[in-house]
Amino acid sequence: AVYSAVLIDAINQQTGTALYTAMQRNWLRTAKKFERLRPLVPLQMPENKIRKSFWLIVNHPNFQNLITCVILFNIVIMATERYDQPEYWTNIMTVLNWLLLIIY
Repeated sequence: AVYSAVLIDAINQQTGTALYTAMQRNWLRTAKKFERLRPLVPLQMPENKIRKSFWLIVNHPNFQNLITCVILFNIVIMATERYDQPEYWTNIMTVLNWLLLIIY
């Protein structure tokens, strides 16, 4: 039993997939192929000044984080809706929903 454990461990250290099923190995190969995928044509910055400014904003590294925070905020706001809620909260939610819709 010790010999087989040492043998399996040695094989597993070489490939990392000795104990995987055929489907698991296939999934791992597919996942590695997807990691290497890149766009066929690189994105080019537009020539138009207005489009270029929007392109720079949208491709900024912090833009995705901002949109994610806006989505999470919207989820929290929607989660606070309840039966028989006060009228002022309904009004606040309506305004926030319109504001978030404009941001989207």
